[in-house]
Amino acid sequence: MTPETITIGILSLTIFFFIYGIIRTTVGQQESAKQNIKSLLSDKQATNPVEFRKLQENILRRRKKDDTSTGAKIEMKLERANILLRLNEFFMISFAVSVITFLIGFMMLGLGPVGSFLIAIPSFWLPQLYLNLAIWQRMKKADAEFANILDALVNCFKTGYGFSRAVQVVAENYDDPWGTEFSKMAMEMNLGSNQEDVLLSMSNRVPLPDVDLFVTAMIIQKETGGNMAELLATLSTTCRERFKLYRKVGAISAQGKLSATIICLIPPGLMLLMSLFIHDPVVRFVTNPIGQILLILVGIWMCIGVGVLFKIVNVEV
Repeated sequence: MTPETITIGILSLTIFFFIYGIIRTTVGQQESAKQNIKSLLSDKQATNPVEFRKLQENILRRRKKDDTSTGAKIEMKLERANILLRLNEFFMISFAVSVITFLIGFMMLGLGPVGSFLIAIPSFWLPQLYLNLAIWQRMKKADAEFANILDALVNCFKTGYGFSRAVQVVAENYDDPWGTEFSKMAMEMNLGSNQEDVLLSMSNRVPLPDVDLFVTAMIIQKETGGNMAELLATLSTTCRERFKLYRKVGAISAQGKLSATIICLIPPGLMLLMSLFIHDPVVRFVTNPIGQILLILVGIWMCIGVGVLFKIVNVEV
């Protein structure tokens, strides 16, 4: 089988799976919407409030917290990153990245089928790496702005607004991430979900310590009563002080993180310089089986060292 035949076959399979996935996703969304509308508008559900309530809960709670499957975890990560993709669409993108990596290694780098396949397998997780990075950036921004959100809620409660109206005010006046999250809360309440379920759902989408504290305080206050504005004002002050301490610790540990980064970059940097100035010995070392085994062992120990270094300089607040 010639390389051209293999390439054409891989491209054909990729195009087929892409078209099939798009059609399947579109048809599935349409059928799901039709079934939900039909169930909501049916006379049987309208005359049975208990069944109607169960249907609403099924619509609002498509994901369960105790679902530890890989698909459920990725779906929750997509929601936390605010990336509007379904699970099958995300896997299609991951598969496409692997195919593109295989073609680059096979056609451009000349690695052969086995070598191209070996570099294509890790590339399947590149979209998940990007997803984790997007979550980290969004959660970092949410943590920095949360005290301002609490102040906005305090002002709403002092004005005399209820919880649902305060949520709508925050959703209308703030951008992502909190504008998006409070818009989801308002939508869930409009669909019939109660305050406790809305708060727990939001804390699941935004897994921050301050958010967990806010949700716990709101649920306890609903059960015991008390001044909501005063409670949130105290919580806002606590969040601001914690964030200041976090920034201060980050500034103090910045030098250690920089030193750890430089130490981690020295070995690959030296390897790159040696490959540029003394190319032949490096090639012989890399292509030799003993050299490959040594590189694998060095890589493993480097990964362990990088983990230990960043564990030391990463101070939790």
